[in-house]
Amino acid sequence: MNDTRSLILAIFVIGAAYFYKRIAGRADFERIIDYVTGGGSEVVDIVWKRFGEGWLGSGNQRIYEVTFRLSDGHIRTAMCKTSWLGGIYWSGGAPPAPPARRPQGRSQTAS
Repeated sequence: MNDTRSLILAIFVIGAAYFYKRIAGRADFERIIDYVTGGGSEVVDIVWKRFGEGWLGSGNQRIYEVTFRLSDGHIRTAMCKTSWLGGIYWSGGAPPAPPARRPQGRSQTAS
């Protein structure tokens, strides 16, 4: 009886981890694509790197190698970290950032 419970618990934990990884990975891909395309570039490839640059001590952040085409046609590759509730942190060679949004309700006139 105890062995059956342990087996069921192990299967449940493995299944939950698998689905968390799939959902988190999909959200990460969408966040990275939005960032890259928002800056005028095109995503060529996104690859998850378990032991990518900066993995040691990264906690629950996931690391990706992102290959993108700039608006001038040049292709670049950069590493980024992201987490479920965090933003995207680029290490070297980041794509152009999307334009900053102006705060609503404020006038931007010079005095």
